[in-house]
Amino acid sequence: MRNTATEVMAGRGVEYRFQNVVSLSGFDKLNSGPTVLLNELLASTSAAALFTLRINRYEMLQSAFAGLSADQLAAQIEDILHESLRETDLAIHRQDDEFIVLLTDIATEKDIEEVAQRLIASCAYLEVYEGYRIPCCIDIGMARYPVDSRTAEDLLRFSGIALHNISQTRQGTALFYTDHQQALHSRKVNMTGELLQAMQDERIELHYQPIYCVDSDEMIALEALVRMRTPEGGLVPPDQFIETAEQTGLIIPLGNWIINQACQQLATWHKAGARVTMSVNVSPVQLEDASFLGNLKRAVATSGLDYRYIELEIIERQEVEPGIESVLTELRRLGVSIAVDDFGTGYASLANLARFPLDVVKVDQSFVRNMLDSVVSRSIVSAIFAMAAELNIKVIAEGVETREQEDYLRSLGCKVAQGFGYARPMQATVLDEAILRGKGKVNRELIALAV
Repeated sequence: MRNTATEVMAGRGVEYRFQNVVSLSGFDKLNSGPTVLLNELLASTSAAALFTLRINRYEMLQSAFAGLSADQLAAQIEDILHESLRETDLAIHRQDDEFIVLLTDIATEKDIEEVAQRLIASCAYLEVYEGYRIPCCIDIGMARYPVDSRTAEDLLRFSGIALHNISQTRQGTALFYTDHQQALHSRKVNMTGELLQAMQDERIELHYQPIYCVDSDEMIALEALVRMRTPEGGLVPPDQFIETAEQTGLIIPLGNWIINQACQQLATWHKAGARVTMSVNVSPVQLEDASFLGNLKRAVATSGLDYRYIELEIIERQEVEPGIESVLTELRRLGVSIAVDDFGTGYASLANLARFPLDVVKVDQSFVRNMLDSVVSRSIVSAIFAMAAELNIKVIAEGVETREQEDYLRSLGCKVAQGFGYARPMQATVLDEAILRGKGKVNRELIALAV
């Protein structure tokens, strides 16, 4: 005989608000939490789906509406789930921004997807005050019983992996678990361990790419680029571990180390006569961290640098939250320059020119690389320079590899550029030699001799 969620919960003494919605606190009498209940329900159905549902930007919603408590937000989502689900289904409020949903007696991907999309649509707006609604966005990771697994423990893990693999650029999405996602997840877990070990073993290092004045061919700045060295001596580029660092929070200690190291190295080069600027990449995750400003100030004070020689490049793999505007404003007040990296791609968009105080935009290398052969890329590059001139924003062209590219950029009014055509990223010791030879003045020829 089939047991309903209500019957099973009543039999186990689980407290619940609705017959198909329960808070995790309702499982206080169950030492093993909700998995016992979920497994019992799974055993009485031939096919089911388990969702892990997450509210996007949960903390921002709370901070933006001071009168809106976590309980109020949760209660609204619980109301929606109660109204949207059948009596035979079950929703569990797992933590502040996360819910588990079990759909019983449902087999096809089409039917499961329809329920997920209905939930996403139903949660699109929440009422924060009477008559006042705000947009809300949820993501859903989905796993199927018995296709993916026959245990609640596995289904919870698999739906969580699917949720984790929903791209930041595809928010408001439902995604099924696949074996490929498991492989991606395993790689991320492995990379997290490797990065943490590299930090502990002091196998993180900075390489520096010169940035040149196009007209004088003189090095006027450097970009600090992080690398992870393997135990065997190989180098791992940042695109293979920075996103993992952001997702795990390791970007905070890693970013602090990068800023400290870059400031100390720049101070050394200043003493040698090279009065150049140092550009350091920072993630929005770092800027949102309460300790960021204090750590930066300490690094600058310890090195004895002037803030005007520091430039921070915002790496935008995800949308930048409005809350960092005050941080950027304070940085500029100190004298730090603010740049947007890879301008024209992803989240590095025109909107940020209006939203945030910026000094520099860096034209993405994909446009520079293709501009001589592509009308579209050429038009984009030209438009960026024209717009920047109107807004009095400096432009740096990235990825310059040939004299032809350099000449075309110069015709657009480009004053500053970097790329393999000038110099590749290099260790500090190489630059030490070039700076020594040039007595602080470094050009392309001196770099080539040092390399």
